[in-house]
Amino acid sequence: MNENILSFIKWAAGIVITLAIISIVILIFSTSKEAVSESIGKLNEFQTSISESELTGFDQEIVSGAEVVYLIKNVRDDQLGIQVTTGTGSVSWYGYSCTLGTPATLGSPSATTISSAIDETSSGYINKSGKFLGAVYRDANETIVAISFAQQ
Repeated sequence: MNENILSFIKWAAGIVITLAIISIVILIFSTSKEAVSESIGKLNEFQTSISESELTGFDQEIVSGAEVVYLIKNVRDDQLGIQVTTGTGSVSWYGYSCTLGTPATLGSPSATTISSAIDETSSGYINKSGKFLGAVYRDANETIVAISFAQQ
């Protein structure tokens, strides 16, 4: 009988220890899951700020026409509208057309190509040595959807 009680106590202790280990594993898993989710959120915010930092650098800054042409060439695949107003008064949209304002709204893809910006005979020619004042526009989600450049 004494052996039966001792076996029962060992068996019960084994169950209690097993349950304690399972509880600790569940606690560690749930805590680490929250930490990982929070870290992923912070990384996404950081990545967004890095990718937008290239574009926010144009806000209220005077840049050369060469920089404007370079931007148009390099953001062709992004959902971004680039409006260029030249010294002749020609207004062209590259990438996407947009409705500027607060908030700005992204429109349909623009048919204007980079070739008109670099063709000196085109009314939309961007003088590479010209100076352009940039303005950045965001949509309702605070995402940059348009940049406007006006030749000074």
